[in-house]
Amino acid sequence: MRREYPWSCDGGANVDDVLAAHPPTRTVVHAVSRGPVASLIAGMEATSGRYLGILDDDDILFPDHLERLVGALLAADARIGQSLATALYARAEGDDYRLFGMATFLRRVVRPDRIHLEYGGAPMTFLFRRDAYDESGGFDPAIGHAEDWELLMRLAERDDVVAVPEITAAYTIRPEETTSLVAGGGTRMIAAQQHMIAKNDLAQRPVLARHRLALYERTLRSGGAARFPDPVPVAGDLLW
Repeated sequence: MRREYPWSCDGGANVDDVLAAHPPTRTVVHAVSRGPVASLIAGMEATSGRYLGILDDDDILFPDHLERLVGALLAADARIGQSLATALYARAEGDDYRLFGMATFLRRVVRPDRIHLEYGGAPMTFLFRRDAYDESGGFDPAIGHAEDWELLMRLAERDDVVAVPEITAAYTIRPEETTSLVAGGGTRMIAAQQHMIAKNDLAQRPVLARHRLALYERTLRSGGAARFPDPVPVAGDLLW
């Protein structure tokens, strides 16, 4: 399997040192930030491999992540796979981050009858074949939040998702980033759900449509704020 590492840099810090450590790479650089969705689309368009995945710069794939997901897809002759993630809570120590807690709430497996109502996974736990991504239409440039959830709605409507019931990745949660997300993410989540409702017609599935409306109403009442569970304390080492 050819290993290719396309990176999309969206007006952020210089990452030349990271790229040098992971050859071969293809780099797409936006001198001025266009937002996460434009960056994801640019990264996907730069790839040429058979399998596609997402990895934010502060999340972690374990060494066997790709092996297990690709193996599951090949064994099932499937196009979409999902593993599980653990959540790592980290605090800044100068230029480093130290682990102080863990949680295991990112454990929901995508189901077509539930994907409009819940996500509950972590973006980096999904691997999909290029043909499945292309047929879905890819990331929606018109959505500004929860873009991975909206993409999975369309993917899961076309394909079964093969579950790999093992933790192969870690989603990092940092208090300063969480505070920013809770403070500013609510409006974006409400707008994203409005967009998803308008785009994904459930007229032929009235029960699911009612549950989706109830979810949206709960989101409005809560202001769309993100919520994270309290971690189990860990006396941890440096993450990076």
